[in-house]
Amino acid sequence: MSTSSSVTTDGPSTTPSRPSASLPPASRKGLEQDPPNEEFKKLLSEVDSKLREQDRQRAKVAQAIAKAKDLAAAMGKRGVKLGKAAYQELTGVKKPVLDEQGVLHWPVLLLYPEVMSSDFIEDFPDTDTFSPHLDVISS
Repeated sequence: MSTSSSVTTDGPSTTPSRPSASLPPASRKGLEQDPPNEEFKKLLSEVDSKLREQDRQRAKVAQAIAKAKDLAAAMGKRGVKLGKAAYQELTGVKKPVLDEQGVLHWPVLLLYPEVMSSDFIEDFPDTDTFSPHLDVISS
């Protein structure tokens, strides 16, 4: 169920998109006391904008936390234990990713010390084998 508040003005509506019930009590009282006050409306609009931005940031953080927990659970389920990252100068800051089907995708670095060379596979699903990737590398 959604509720909304409205303020009648002679010009275009500058009513905050949030219901007035979500505004701080002082804001609601001010809006009731002086509805046509343009400066107050501008201030309420800024407050509303900042509240919406905070909501967006909280949602982004919650989503990132949920993804990290899902990734950690998938790794734990597979018995994977990670050590300290090595060779970041060759791979950057690539990290494993869990897709919607529950498949882990790994960054894989192949080192060939005898020829002082390396190959980097950015997306190596844990359902793949090395053979097709090595075929591409060696061709």
